[in-house]
Amino acid sequence: MIPGIIADFEKFEPDILLEDGADLADHGFDARVLHLPGHTRGSIGILAEGCGLIAGDVYSNKKEPEIADNAVDYDLLMKSAGKVKSTGARNIYPGHGLPFSL
Repeated sequence: MIPGIIADFEKFEPDILLEDGADLADHGFDARVLHLPGHTRGSIGILAEGCGLIAGDVYSNKKEPEIADNAVDYDLLMKSAGKVKSTGARNIYPGHGLPFSL
């Protein structure tokens, strides 16, 4: 295993599959799904209208906001970070650490 790359984790079958751009209104949320692979292949974010983006593990904010320091695919992670920025979301809620503004 290469340091900094996630390789071994327990596999599971999801209850539902969420498509990129899926509207979550039917689930009671004014939000949509963003596929944000890189940290893991199935990573997603939730863009909540007027609230910001739950960015999962694309970003962390342990000491300062930064792109995740481990990934299964760094190229995809960098593309996902760009996708986050392109949403125009001002408030980012990372998987680790405190929320921050872009």
